[in-house]
Amino acid sequence: AGAPSPHNTQNDLQSLAVPGPPTASTMSVQDSKEWGSGTYDCFSDIPICAYVYCCSPCAVFFDCGGPVALAPSLLEPDMQGCKACICYGCANADCLPCNIICDCPCGKRYVSPCYFTAMLDKMVEVYGLPYPAPCGDSECCGAKYQMCCCQPCTVCLIARELKARGVAPGQVAATGASATVGVPVAAGAPAEVMER
Repeated sequence: AGAPSPHNTQNDLQSLAVPGPPTASTMSVQDSKEWGSGTYDCFSDIPICAYVYCCSPCAVFFDCGGPVALAPSLLEPDMQGCKACICYGCANADCLPCNIICDCPCGKRYVSPCYFTAMLDKMVEVYGLPYPAPCGDSECCGAKYQMCCCQPCTVCLIARELKARGVAPGQVAATGASATVGVPVAAGAPAEVMER
């Protein structure tokens, strides 16, 4: 009858869908040693970026059933969930000087640039990716400049990359050539199963 509307809600809903098992299109992305998008390509996947910006505690610390769960996919158990969320809040509020200088009460690793540097380092390690532009692997005090200067955009870049590689929320990013991307890990699984 008429031309299809550019605002097709079914396509919008499909872009929010949780990634499933690897397909031929995600297999080529999984083998890539390059980022699928750039640091400032937030408009290439608006639903993911909106979720990371608007629901950041859910997107970062928890697996709430949204399109991504960053810490549960990339970081060890003590850096995800409620404890991590509380320590992150404490480390970046009134306790910031103590956390940076004395590494207490929560620890320097929960200070925002350091926390997100751990995610970026894991992406680089697991997938053999280069550190993204504009800052590359430049760092100061254990935190990548990328996370000091471009943190929101880089966190969105990580989320887009996990989605493109087929890592669904609640699934652990692959480690090593023999691991399968998106292998679910049962709650309470031994550390050797998680292979972080």
